[in-house]
Amino acid sequence: MAASFVARGARNVIIKLGDKGCLLRTEDGVIEHVAAPVVSAVDTTGAGDAFVAGFTAGLVHGWNASRCAHLAVTVGAMCVTAIGASGGVRSFAETVQVLERGGLM
Repeated sequence: MAASFVARGARNVIIKLGDKGCLLRTEDGVIEHVAAPVVSAVDTTGAGDAFVAGFTAGLVHGWNASRCAHLAVTVGAMCVTAIGASGGVRSFAETVQVLERGGLM
């Protein structure tokens, strides 16, 4: 699927894989599977939007695509731990702490 998007002009492709994380294909051809933290999902409402918001927040902070993807799967995983589209989402600083310690506790 990623190759199909690249053939049509996309430089970077990210494919969400639900609880398995995502697949990232960067413009230099590197393919990376970014695993999602293991969580007990309560409600998946908003998980996709949270994922996109996490990736976008990383871009806004000047991060490379790989680090953005890691942030995205972390935000998505945090989102599903509470009921509703945003109950599990935390501040950027809190989320980065979760990311840097290697996942949710």
